[in-house]
Amino acid sequence: MEERLSAIINIFQQFDDLKIIKNFEIIDSYISGKIEISCLQKPNIIFDVKISNNYPLKSGTVESISFINKNLKKYSHINFDGSVCFHNPTHPDLEYKLEFDIKALLEWVDKYYIKELNDGHFEYLFYKNQDSNQVFLFSDPDNSITREDFGFMFFNKHSTFNDKNTFLIQGLKSQTGRNNIIFGWSKYYSGFKGANKGLYYIAEKPPVYYRNFAYEKWSDFKTILSNEFFKFLNDSKRHIERKHLLDNKYLILLYGYPIDNEKMHFETLKIDYYNIPIFKNEISDDYITWCKTVDSSYELFFGRGKLNDNLTEKKILIIGIGAVGSSLSESLVRGGCKYVDILDYDIKEIGNICRAKYNFMHGERPKVDELKFSLIAISPFVNVESYNLPLLPLQTLPDLKKNYADYLDKYDFIFNCSASNDVNIILDQLEIKNKTIVSISISNHANDLVCIIGNENIYNSNSEIFQEINQDLIDMFNPQGCWNPTFKASYHNINALVNYALSNIDYRLKKGLALKTFLLQVAEESNYKINLKD
Repeated sequence: MEERLSAIINIFQQFDDLKIIKNFEIIDSYISGKIEISCLQKPNIIFDVKISNNYPLKSGTVESISFINKNLKKYSHINFDGSVCFHNPTHPDLEYKLEFDIKALLEWVDKYYIKELNDGHFEYLFYKNQDSNQVFLFSDPDNSITREDFGFMFFNKHSTFNDKNTFLIQGLKSQTGRNNIIFGWSKYYSGFKGANKGLYYIAEKPPVYYRNFAYEKWSDFKTILSNEFFKFLNDSKRHIERKHLLDNKYLILLYGYPIDNEKMHFETLKIDYYNIPIFKNEISDDYITWCKTVDSSYELFFGRGKLNDNLTEKKILIIGIGAVGSSLSESLVRGGCKYVDILDYDIKEIGNICRAKYNFMHGERPKVDELKFSLIAISPFVNVESYNLPLLPLQTLPDLKKNYADYLDKYDFIFNCSASNDVNIILDQLEIKNKTIVSISISNHANDLVCIIGNENIYNSNSEIFQEINQDLIDMFNPQGCWNPTFKASYHNINALVNYALSNIDYRLKKGLALKTFLLQVAEESNYKINLKD
């Protein structure tokens, strides 16, 4: 430990703009000291330095070194405890890592203390008192939100896990004659039936003393909330029934304020229904209890990665949701697609589970029913209609061709994942125009994927390509009973090809290129290299 202490002191002493003003020493499992950084244009800054015995590795996801000055809280990227917020790469060498972290500290001093730069990053608020077990999610509003507006807020309980409750904010009903607001969830998550009722207020500014340090007392709102809202809040017992209270005690207030680019952000607060902090226009010094409020808008939900808008904004139908179709469905939904319908007439059986997006827990049921539930469980923005029916030969009924054509006409993309020659023939006979039909099938132990783009000659094109790749019809899986044999392939191999195919389609749409028929082939002898052939 003494050797470690000596190494740390030596690194600090190498920087000319920094001096040690309190010697570093070992206290419990930390090495602590105090440094002063020279600033020509402003007063020098003093930091308490605290280095844990985990350093240079992080303590979980948290840096194991802290530079703390509680007087700097008004500046950007300062944590609640006054420490500088930075996230540097991990490195196993203590001296290298410490030198890197000191340089990051000096960079923070230059950018945010001396120059007082605002890099435009929204910083979540710090709360002294928060009930993090009450989580409120909001999404994109369907209308413009007006400041100095107030009224009723509606929310539904979404889920409960242990002591944590999650709620979805559904909408706002103005009491000042402004726009009513509906938040943009899919139809499975939206609705006001049975919703709880709270209050909302839209302000000009965030509820902070400075930067992102949230108000602690109700009296801090005195200069922000309007007198009209004070009266509205004071009279809230006349408008809110006890059945709408959280834990039979708390009224929820949604507080909105503009952030970057005029986007509206929200916070939620708990108000003791039996001790309203407003009485005859006097506001109390009672402490505020904040809840956890999360921006779950589409942009942030899929901010880490999504498919191109030419897929996500289009109406999609998937015919056949076996191994290929179910995998494709999930990738489309996780990629941000908003309209994904599924059609199949098959029952999910235990043999389907190992390589398709189904679960043992749900038992035997129609594939469309289970997959629909899975897809809407992934995204609160996707609308899914399921059709548990077969595509019948057109000669079965007199008006079947017209009915099918009318039904398919509402879709922009039709993904045919049925691997059925009957379906290929039916699609050919329908003579569908101005729609993109993508027929995907897999063979040869998932070493080949065929993707046919086109509205005609699907059957012939598919047959020609499968003859060319020399489809293996001998080494097949034969289940018990009288049933058609099926190709052998594992879940991970199927998914690799399906997602590669989707990536190619997404790339061409993003670049404005026409979609073309292609073949994916795995070269196992070349370390599982996937080759794309147009």
